[in-house]
Amino acid sequence: MRSLVAQITDKDGVRIQRFNLDQQGISIGRSWNSDIIIQDRFVDAEHLHLSLSDDGKLLLEDLSSTNGSQLNGRSLRATQKNYALESDVRLGDTLIRFFDADVSVAPAALRSKWFVLAERFSSWPSLLMLTIVAAFVHTIVNELRTTEPVQLDVLLVSAAGVLALILVWSLVLGFIAKLIRGESNARALWVLACLGVIVANVFTIAILVLRFNLQDQVVGQWVSVLCFAAFAVWLLVGTFSYISSMSAKRKWLVSLLVVISAYGLIRSDDLLREPHQSWRSFTKTEAATLPPALLLRQGVSLDEYQNAAEDLFDAKPE
Repeated sequence: MRSLVAQITDKDGVRIQRFNLDQQGISIGRSWNSDIIIQDRFVDAEHLHLSLSDDGKLLLEDLSSTNGSQLNGRSLRATQKNYALESDVRLGDTLIRFFDADVSVAPAALRSKWFVLAERFSSWPSLLMLTIVAAFVHTIVNELRTTEPVQLDVLLVSAAGVLALILVWSLVLGFIAKLIRGESNARALWVLACLGVIVANVFTIAILVLRFNLQDQVVGQWVSVLCFAAFAVWLLVGTFSYISSMSAKRKWLVSLLVVISAYGLIRSDDLLREPHQSWRSFTKTEAATLPPALLLRQGVSLDEYQNAAEDLFDAKPE
């Protein structure tokens, strides 16, 4: 006698059933008298029979069912076939795999805080509200950064653009997660994308205000780089949590290396060529196209700008 576990996957999800198997075997089908009951309209009342041979091998037999059965994608005729544990058995729209119940299972995986975060938006109303907030914040920040009059068509295009970005992000990474982990996590990736849009836009406004009031280009650049690098690492760690099975340390390390490599690639052109002078590098000033109410420091008047420009062009090279 052997103790086995049946993993049954159908339209309602996955369920587990444990049973003992001997030479007499067990019946699998839609009948209420079956040892393993399969609720599938394409499965016969008595569809399959699983038994144990004298030498301990598993024997699987299709009982001349109406729609037949498949073993690892191949048709299972009405003859006994040797069954290897964990092989796929398909009958109707149902998939069954048998496992040895005496074999110890792998240690429990560490439940990431990212999954807890995604569960906070598990309901459709909360997910819809988060999406609306992300699109609204992105649209408002875009309008704050422009000097053009507010136009409805521009607002709609901005909102549609960020929604399309979130959708593509979720579908592409969800497909990758399905290949790697066997589960798409598309909803969790959607939540992460919405939160990423909100955080990125809040960072953008905060950094613009800070840089304008500091009026120090070097410090401002480093503030921008460090803040957005930290945001990028945070976003990548969350992404790796949903699409891979990396340990926490490895996720942080890989995310940090990706961000550093991306920054080096972006700055490679500036680092390899000779620096050239520009109005901003000469004046060491920071500009921001934001409403004056958001700025603590006063802007430069037109007269001051013209005087500075005249001084610049009147300066003689040393």
